[in-house]
Amino acid sequence: MFEQVSQLALLLARVRAGDNDVAQNFVNIYAPKMLSMIRCRLPKLLQTLYDAADVLQEVWKDFFFKRINRQVFQTEAELNYYLTGMARHIILELERRHYDTQKRNIRCQLPLERAVKSQDRKLIDWRPSPEDLLTDKEQWERILQLLAPRSRQAVRMLLTGHTQLEVIAILGMSKRLLRRLLERIGSPTFLGEPAA
Repeated sequence: MFEQVSQLALLLARVRAGDNDVAQNFVNIYAPKMLSMIRCRLPKLLQTLYDAADVLQEVWKDFFFKRINRQVFQTEAELNYYLTGMARHIILELERRHYDTQKRNIRCQLPLERAVKSQDRKLIDWRPSPEDLLTDKEQWERILQLLAPRSRQAVRMLLTGHTQLEVIAILGMSKRLLRRLLERIGSPTFLGEPAA
């Protein structure tokens, strides 16, 4: 027991002194045990975001930069217990960050494969693309050029948000004439017709 305590104390003293080879040996000794413990404790949902090695890196960073100069370990069991507690604390912080907050709640995330297969969640954006908007605008300009001035004015009023009744009242058109104009414009052969 005394020999084990002195070896651990010597090892930690050399690590504190900045011996990188001893620190690497220290990591090589404790990393396999820590990795297996972290893999067991890390929840399945968090394993999609974090690997056990990520958590272990956080443990080593915290241990070597903050804790090693503050803590005194008498036995290897104390050191194991302390490192395990650090890993558990980091896992709890990750769970808190990804389970208890609305912004990053992992339970609300839906895998893309499942989202595409589900009928109620469409991933297609039905809004027109900028290219479609430009094509539509150019087509409307061609249509307006083919119309007589009064018909052109009626269509422009409709495009700016006026109702059919308002257009009829302002321009003094009949309902029948406006309906025929709209039917003619909606016809697939309209762009081949001469001006009205």
